[in-house]
Amino acid sequence: MSSEGAHRGPIAKPGAVNPVALDHAWHWFEYHANQRMTMIRFYLVVAGAIASGAGYLWIGHENLLSAILSAFGAVASFCFMRLDMRVSSLVKLGEDALHSQQTAFAGTLKAPAFEICRLAGDLRTQAGRRRFFYPYTYGENLRILFVFAALIFVVLTILNVVKLVG
Repeated sequence: MSSEGAHRGPIAKPGAVNPVALDHAWHWFEYHANQRMTMIRFYLVVAGAIASGAGYLWIGHENLLSAILSAFGAVASFCFMRLDMRVSSLVKLGEDALHSQQTAFAGTLKAPAFEICRLAGDLRTQAGRRRFFYPYTYGENLRILFVFAALIFVVLTILNVVKLVG
């Protein structure tokens, strides 16, 4: 079997840029990053629809239905948060694979600016965690969104139940 084998191209030496590995890592990262953004857009539509429906039912004094829909909104927020955590880990795997290829590429070109994954991590580390304006990751920001939305849905559920019992 030649060095090209089932890899569709030559296998690079250790420490060298491997075009097949770079292509695979990039497509892995791109696919899961796009999947994540699609999921977030879908969540925003779903959460907005649930909130609109619960609000409409609240105004119409349909408290049982509003409570059920609000509870569903809280559960949906939790489920989307879990999905995002999963997809986030898949994106991170792609970043890690890209990192090795970027290191090899930067070494070949003698241009450290091409170690983009490492530089992005360094920027985040240098910013420190003590400030409010710390550059939070997408995952951290999205978890804040999911938790905040879930809390609103829980409060709306409780208010509806209180109106039903009282």
